[in-house]
Amino acid sequence: MNDSKIAVRYAKALFLSAKEKKVLDKVHNDVVFVLDICRQVSELTDLFHSPIIPASKKKVIVREVFRPDVNKLTLNFLDLIILNKRETFIPDIICRFISVYKKHKGITSATLTTATPVDREVRNRIIDLIDKAYKTKVDLAGKVEESLIGGFVLRIEDHLFNASVSSELKKIKRELTGKY
Repeated sequence: MNDSKIAVRYAKALFLSAKEKKVLDKVHNDVVFVLDICRQVSELTDLFHSPIIPASKKKVIVREVFRPDVNKLTLNFLDLIILNKRETFIPDIICRFISVYKKHKGITSATLTTATPVDREVRNRIIDLIDKAYKTKVDLAGKVEESLIGGFVLRIEDHLFNASVSSELKKIKRELTGKY
C-alpha cells in the first residue's frame, strides 16, 4: 500500500472517531504534542523504526511516555497503529490529521520565510492581510533562511510569493547571461 494512502486512511479514521466522540480539539492538541515529542526525541523515532523491538514493548513505552498527557482515544489510536505495525508512519499520519483538522476548522496554513526573524507586529499585519485576502483564519509559521539576503518568501497553501533579494539576483543573472 502506498505510504500516503496509509497516512490518509489512519488520519481520517482518527479524525472521524474524535469528531464522533466530541473530543476533536483535544485530540488535535494531543497529536501536535506527540509530533513535537517525536521531532525532539530521536530515540522515539528510532524505537518506531526498530524491527528488533516487539510491538508489545513499543506499546508499553508509548503508553508510559504519553499516558499522563493525552486523551484515551489518542492513546488507543497509537496502540492500534503499533499493533498494525504502522508505527513508522506516525509522523505522517499526524501531519495528515492536522491537515484534515485545519480544513475542517477553516484554517489556512501559510509559511513566511525571511532572512531575519520577524517581529510580532509585522507578523500580525501579515496574518491580517492573508485573513482579509483569503477570508479565512490563518496559521502562519515562520522560518529564517539567511540565504534569502533580504525580502521574504510567503507560501499560502499552494501559492508562492517570492519577494526575496536572492530571487531577484538570480533573475538578473539569468537575464545577463542569457541562460533561462
